[in-house]
Order: sequence, then C-alpha cells, then structure tokens
Amino acid sequence: MNNDVAYGFDMPAVELETLEDNIACITLNRSERLNAIDGSLIDGVDAALDVLGNGQYRVAIITGAGRGFCAGADLSGTGQAWTQPAGPATPPVKVRYDAQVRLANLYTRIYELDIPVIAAVNGVAVGGGLAFTLVSDIRVASEQARYGSVFIKAGFSSMDMGTSYLLPKIVGAGVARELMLTGHISTRKRPTGSSSCTRWSRRTT
Repeated sequence: MNNDVAYGFDMPAVELETLEDNIACITLNRSERLNAIDGSLIDGVDAALDVLGNGQYRVAIITGAGRGFCAGADLSGTGQAWTQPAGPATPPVKVRYDAQVRLANLYTRIYELDIPVIAAVNGVAVGGGLAFTLVSDIRVASEQARYGSVFIKAGFSSMDMGTSYLLPKIVGAGVARELMLTGHISTRKRPTGSSSCTRWSRRTT
C-alpha cells in the first residue's frame, strides 16, 4: 500500500497493512539499518498517516521489521536526505533546520492522530526511535526491546523530537534527566527507574 521505496533497496521503506477489526499496522521497513530514519522512511510514514486520517481505522500499531524497532537517525550517510535544499545557495544550517522541522512535524502528526497508536517495540528504540514510542499512546515491548535517549552519545541534545517534553511526563523528571544526560540503555533486565514502556511482552514480535 506504500510506494516509498527504501533508499538503495527495492522494497518499501514503510509498509501499511490492515489487520482484523480495522486495525492498521505501520511497519518501519529498513531492517538492514535497524529501521534508522532517512528521507524515504519519513516519506513512508507521512503517506501512511495520510491513509490513517480517512476514518477507516480504529487503532494503529507501529512496529519495526527485523530485529530493531528504530535506531534513530541514519547517520551512515547512505540514506536518503530528510529534505532537499531549496537551491544551490541554501545555507547548510537552513537545510539542517528544515530537516529537524520535518521530522518534528511527523511526530506531531502521530501524537495528534485521532485514533490510539500502539508502539510494538520489538528491538532497539533509541534517539528518534525512542521518540516514535513517546508520541504513541501505548508502548508494548518485547523481551528484546532496548530503550535509550542516546542523543548525548552522538554529541546532540535530547531537546529534539519532543523527547525532553514527553519523556518526563511518562517516566518522571528524575528518571528522564538520567536517561537524557547519560544515554543509558534500558532493558527489561536493566530498567532505569520507571519504565518508558506501558507493558513488557514475552512475545518476540
């Protein structure tokens, strides 16, 4: 149902399917990059949200293909750009700003969706991947799930993508500060204070 092909691969970056009882399932489908965020993935999620806005669905599930949920921004340099410069004279800072705005708008669309959104976290969910879970209404994690606000480990701030706003509301201010300032990875066996997931599941998918 989606024609946005993963950059460099002959497959959709995001798949949208209808499950029973009008439940939609959005699958982030760049498994070779642990579903890291690039322009094709943003395009795919945007297109899926357009479909979800037609009133047909009761609930939406977001999950990841393969062994990861979403590893955050694709910093490999091999993915499709999040935005394109308006022209050759566009300053690099403007390009980066527009890219941040585009991703922030995507998260806002999920957060403001008229139907409940469930993040089915099947593996690593860090950085922008964590943000996908935070804008969801319910977070269900498999035993393989790993959460982390790891921006600081890449020299970035956790102020981006709604993390600094939503994470304290979900886990409390103290735990949120620890996660954002240390980049600690939380798992079922090694949680950090209050868990950022709603429920842990023994199922692997």
